[in-house]
Amino acid sequence: MECHGPVSGDGQRTLTVSIEAENLKNKNDHSEGVDSTLARLQDVVDIFLARENIPVSHHPQWRTRRTEGRNGYSDWEQESPADGSDTILSFLENAGIKLEAGWAFGNGSHPTTAGCARAIMHLSDTDMIRGKKALDIGTGTGVLALMMAVLGASSIIALDIDPESAKIATCNVKQNGLDKQIAVYGISLSELRPFTPDIITANLAPSVMQGLFRQMSCYIGDTTLIVAGGFKKARQADMNRMFEQAGCHPCWSADIAGWSTVIYKKI
Repeated sequence: MECHGPVSGDGQRTLTVSIEAENLKNKNDHSEGVDSTLARLQDVVDIFLARENIPVSHHPQWRTRRTEGRNGYSDWEQESPADGSDTILSFLENAGIKLEAGWAFGNGSHPTTAGCARAIMHLSDTDMIRGKKALDIGTGTGVLALMMAVLGASSIIALDIDPESAKIATCNVKQNGLDKQIAVYGISLSELRPFTPDIITANLAPSVMQGLFRQMSCYIGDTTLIVAGGFKKARQADMNRMFEQAGCHPCWSADIAGWSTVIYKKI
């Protein structure tokens, strides 16, 4: 675990906690280990502040988000940088897309991002992107939304509940001149107005996917295609069973460095 906390101009301190995946007990679902580790950290900090008689109004507000490591890279990602990540990075370069990542997830290096990009390219090759409406859940940098826009999607709603990620995605959309096709919202899925997209992209940790699935199901129409990523190959059977609850079955899949991406549709 690594912590650092720069002080901002208004005197507030932001504490960033980086937890290496190798240190988590449950490597199949990193979010479970992260949640328990951060809960313990929160308890320790709260006890310390209480002992120091720090007013409750000055206690930290806790929130978490998944990142791709320091400066966008971590050791386990660097082991296989060319295994799929070159697909999306080459696409962005050839399309002239500028991508600022910051601490938002989705700089193109992680196998889950590369897998989702490969799925989007497959849909494009089968003429399933151009002119379509899309919903990108947990957009991060907005990289998948940007890809779909370049490939001809007519409109894309990109969601992220993390304010910083939504801000970064908005900047990426605007600096690439794609704000007429992509609308970024820093809201939860439950706050979104009902509509039926042609495509849903969700590159999410398994626990997050499971938590959102009931809400996500409300947006799945008879012909909606769902690009789901963010889980290890060992969890794919679990994901398949979950999507079967909504009548969806896998119609395409890819594995990159042990991470799975699946396209689901109703049959």
